[in-house]
Amino acid sequence: MPLRCNGNEIIVISSAEYGRMELGRCITEPNEFMGCTNDVLPLIDRWCSGRRECVVGVPNPKLEEFNQNCLKVLIKYLLLKYSCVPGKGDIMQFIICMFIIIIISIVDIIIIIIIIIIKVLWAFELPVNNDCSSSRSTSLIGAEGMISSSTYDIKGCGSHNSPWIISAQPGQTINISIIDFGTHTESSNLVSCPVVYGYVREGALGINYTICNGHHRERAVYSSKTNKVEIEILPRRIRRDKNFVLKYIGELQKRSSLFKYIYVSFTYLVIGCI
Repeated sequence: MPLRCNGNEIIVISSAEYGRMELGRCITEPNEFMGCTNDVLPLIDRWCSGRRECVVGVPNPKLEEFNQNCLKVLIKYLLLKYSCVPGKGDIMQFIICMFIIIIISIVDIIIIIIIIIIKVLWAFELPVNNDCSSSRSTSLIGAEGMISSSTYDIKGCGSHNSPWIISAQPGQTINISIIDFGTHTESSNLVSCPVVYGYVREGALGINYTICNGHHRERAVYSSKTNKVEIEILPRRIRRDKNFVLKYIGELQKRSSLFKYIYVSFTYLVIGCI
């Protein structure tokens, strides 16, 4: 069963059931074993979510390991629901990333030196850098958006030397959540952060928050105190080949109410704030 998204979109699996839910070509008569199903979303997440394409074969011994509700001799099938969502790293974002690299590189170089370097590159046909690995930072524009871990794996954007910088409007904070395609199901809570995905930094306050692998597929990650944060994504080998998508949104800071109490005497007025 091939799954594929177009362009720079990535696969997000919403449900995955394995069993014998309905009649079909293999079973045409109803029986008492019909309607059995097993949730295999964690397994299909690891195989497909966060990627541009994947292939799931049925029958598959890995799927049978999740089978708890159907007879082993029963012919089973896989029912998937998925969508293709855009992740950061599309062609326009790639062009912006390259533009920032060029601007930072030439800020202290005079026009004559730039012309000479361009002529040398043309003369020797040197390869052009096509990733974000040499950039100091990559800014994201907009009140909300998504960042895919695959963008780092393909182009290097979001690394330690090239972190994502998210800036909201003055007076706003930034809420960051995660869709985790590599959730762990171990019952032990001895390890608080089994796999480190990356870091959220709020430089103005000196905060360095760790993004961890967790039990829940969708969960809140971090709420900023200011309107600017940096996000670093770790390499795939450190993430143990796990994929995820970060969602961010700018929100207005909560204002305290005007007064908690007003006390008046003949000589002075006291006003207290919440």
